Amino acid sequence: MRHGTLGLTTFIVLTILSCGKQATKDTVGMTSINQITSDYDSLIYNVKVHGDTNAYDELFYGFIDANEIERTDSVLRYSKIMATNFRYEKAYYDYLTALCEKNGIDTDFYPLSKLDLTNQDEQTKKVIIEWLQQMLQDKVITQEEFNSVK
Repeated sequence: MRHGTLGLTTFIVLTILSCGKQATKDTVGMTSINQITSDYDSLIYNVKVHGDTNAYDELFYGFIDANEIERTDSVLRYSKIMATNFRYEKAYYDYLTALCEKNGIDTDFYPLSKLDLTNQDEQTKKVIIEWLQQMLQDKVITQEEFNSVK
């Protein structure tokens, strides 16, 4: 990352982590890098183990400034956990969006009738259709929405 982007990323992470609670201070009055790592690890733990939607949302918005590959892979990982293990509706859509982004598919597909898979290879179609079937099975989308995907 460029130096300016790293500073912006650090600022965003610190802002997110300090919302709603007083930041832990080290001896010079700044939040220590260990505290950031500890908070990040706590967020991941709370997502994986407790299905904490606030922790998930903090992680998700923290990924926004990451490079596309890192962001997409991280969103895929944690959104799938939140969707399949804890039935967090937003995570189903986050996972679908990340799948599309990873495969170069336009992510402006709401309503789902705008999702067009006609030019995708069979493996990509299969993965996305399977996820849509999971969304249908878990009653996140309707049969009509599922059928509207091209």
